[in-house]
Amino acid sequence: ELKATNVGNGVFARLIGVTESDMLNFADKEFVFGKLKPGETRTWKVPIKIPDFFPDADLPIKIVFNDGKLNEDNSVEAILPVKGINLPRFGFSYNLTSKQVGADKEYSMSLTVKNIGEGKTSKETVALLSNESGEKLFIEKGRANIGELVKDKSKNATFVFKLLSGFADTNIILELDIVDSKRLVGLHQKITVDLKSGSVTPEVSKFYEPPVIELESYPKTIKAKEIEIKGVARDNEVLKDCFVFVGDKKVTYLPNASGSKSLAFDVKVPLENGNNIILISARDDTGLTGRKMISVNSTVGETKKDKTKSMIPTIPGVSY
Repeated sequence: ELKATNVGNGVFARLIGVTESDMLNFADKEFVFGKLKPGETRTWKVPIKIPDFFPDADLPIKIVFNDGKLNEDNSVEAILPVKGINLPRFGFSYNLTSKQVGADKEYSMSLTVKNIGEGKTSKETVALLSNESGEKLFIEKGRANIGELVKDKSKNATFVFKLLSGFADTNIILELDIVDSKRLVGLHQKITVDLKSGSVTPEVSKFYEPPVIELESYPKTIKAKEIEIKGVARDNEVLKDCFVFVGDKKVTYLPNASGSKSLAFDVKVPLENGNNIILISARDDTGLTGRKMISVNSTVGETKKDKTKSMIPTIPGVSY
């Protein structure tokens, strides 16, 4: 919502305000005030959709006013504060049974998905099982709707796949994904079945969850070309590594040489002028990845007028 008041002595005949922003959702929004007499105030509202997953942020915006006579000097710059919502986190456990069906072997995978985060999952949340073992493995049922889960609630699902006659490999390789596309939260887990020993990796009948990333306080707006990010990643399993992205650029990789279940980090992250989406990720020995997304507005450097950014970040290794 924007209010415009004519504090001069002349009349604006066709006053309009247009936003400029490096974030696509906020760019090119029009506030059509029309005729505005001296001393008159008029209000105009424009709907702006902010994705559910977007974190706390200070988003810079510029509004340029024009009535056919004004120039770009008649503008207002402001910071729009955005408050992010609590997001869900996924944990899961699974089991695997099999039986012979004619010449084929049929497997049933029972899956329990639990929301271990503070926020509720969306109705779009699904669990998916995909085949990485070729045409002789047929997934009969590989999708389950999980839907809305509040904190600490779980839902069960069952997948069915068949090992067809003539399967020559010694291992079955599957990929499990639990995805909330609206909240941009997900888990990815590779599952391997050794047909000779019967062992399954990761181990069945065990609860798995991704690493948790805890950050020290940081400024959402900074007058600098870089920011220092401090924090720690923790997990129930051994942590493998941490990495940091700004947009789609990897800026830091930190291996965990100690083999511990926690990894402290203190990294300097380069910033562009305007809003910067920073993604901190931590991966454990089972392959699960935990992520933390933050937004930092830098007021230093040249403004890139022709460069707008999507509010949907690029998350390496994840498709939504």
